[in-house]
Amino acid sequence: MIAVFGVLLIGFSVWFFLLRDQGETTGTNGTGEFTQTEENNSETATSEPSTPAPLAVDEITGQWDVTFRNLVEVKEEGYDTYEVLGLEETFLEMNVEAVGDNAIYVRLVPTAAYVNGEQYEDEDIAGEEVYADGSLEDDTLSFYLETDAFYLYTTMPILVEVPLAVENGKLSGTYEIVLDELVEDYDMQYTITFELTQR
Repeated sequence: MIAVFGVLLIGFSVWFFLLRDQGETTGTNGTGEFTQTEENNSETATSEPSTPAPLAVDEITGQWDVTFRNLVEVKEEGYDTYEVLGLEETFLEMNVEAVGDNAIYVRLVPTAAYVNGEQYEDEDIAGEEVYADGSLEDDTLSFYLETDAFYLYTTMPILVEVPLAVENGKLSGTYEIVLDELVEDYDMQYTITFELTQR
């Protein structure tokens, strides 16, 4: 009886350990259901996240809507705070053409303009088109505006650099720069904002 019991115990032990090893190697829990191993979990957790591909020039060509704002503030010599002198808003259509791998050509056409909430007459902005050379680098659309651009009242050219991202299915971006200028005894400050949205 003791010998028979010992044989049965040894046989059961061998059967149990063999079945357990088979479940681990086949990825099942003995019932045919798939179980993910701890090793697979660690591999998933440490895998690199996918990153979107950089923009190509062809993706940014075409028509854009542009909103330009120029907030002008002034500070008299000896004072600490600026006072708002005025706000100019200009709405433009922008056309972007590819002229190389990363090079672009920009044409800006104003459609409406406001100063302190009052609209310019259409004839005041008619024909005031602006042309600029630019580029696309690291998903940033850049173009260089000369000082004779009709909506810039500063003595400094401006390099506009707009980081682009997809929002509501369209490319868009905002660029803001603050320029300072000394005019006689006054410090002039221009907060210039460009908002771009692809059509």
